[in-house]
Amino acid sequence: MNNPPKNRPLYVTDLDGTLLDKSAAVSDFTKNKLNELIAEGCRITLASARSIASIRKIMSGVDLSLPVIEVNGAFITDIKTGEHLLSEPMEEHTCRKIHRIIDFYEAMPFIFCCENGKDRVYYEAICNEGMRWFLNDKSEDHRGRSKQIPIDDAVFKNETAGFIVIGSQTQIESIRTEIEDVFSESIDCYCFANPYCPEWHWLTIHSSRARKSAGVIRLAEELGTDLSDVVVFGDNTNDLPMIKLNTQGLKSVCVANAVETIKKEADFICESNSADGVVKFIAEDFRQKIGPEYSAKPV
Repeated sequence: MNNPPKNRPLYVTDLDGTLLDKSAAVSDFTKNKLNELIAEGCRITLASARSIASIRKIMSGVDLSLPVIEVNGAFITDIKTGEHLLSEPMEEHTCRKIHRIIDFYEAMPFIFCCENGKDRVYYEAICNEGMRWFLNDKSEDHRGRSKQIPIDDAVFKNETAGFIVIGSQTQIESIRTEIEDVFSESIDCYCFANPYCPEWHWLTIHSSRARKSAGVIRLAEELGTDLSDVVVFGDNTNDLPMIKLNTQGLKSVCVANAVETIKKEADFICESNSADGVVKFIAEDFRQKIGPEYSAKPV
């Protein structure tokens, strides 16, 4: 690429339901196109509810180098080393209260935390097949980080990024309602059916400071990039704060399979995740911005 513009665009995409296909994988087309774009100088990174261990496994073979936003914004992390560059953990007393609420509804959470610089996923017991599915999910990498232990107050002395609770829809919605009543706007809860195992519903719980939107703003600042040069992609409700950054000059894009609340807020709708919509949009947008010599290249 000859003489790239000083302020190259920054593309930040969600994974599940957005960049990944219906089997939670990066298609060969998307993988090859991402590597081609990155080699041309295109800046691409991720904002996901997944942890860095899962992100690195899924994105193996893609030459990403920029920090990624993980666990819905709880951490901004160096994808190569796994080092957390910025973090927004939950407060210890808040974690204890949340755990008591979860326990009241006879559920067992997965607790994501950082202990002495090491990422950990703690759980006390497997109480349903949805939890077992998570531990056996081939797109996750639990080696050396998942541990079954008694969950007591000592666990929350670590940097706790958040909780995942997996159960029936009724159970999950009851827990979410009570947590939102108790903590008002200080805690974010997202409830959804697992797209790969839809009979089980998931509830993700984390600090309201740990949103993808906050991660995008902080990452842009760290990279010296104006929000007007940022393009974000999403599909589900946890992407909504990030999509709404378009009110601050950022460009927001959703895939055709996105939920309606996202479609109403996004600036553009690209093709679906199963049609490699994100990477096609990035390729066209990037080549238009860096010069007319690329605009005629096939996408």
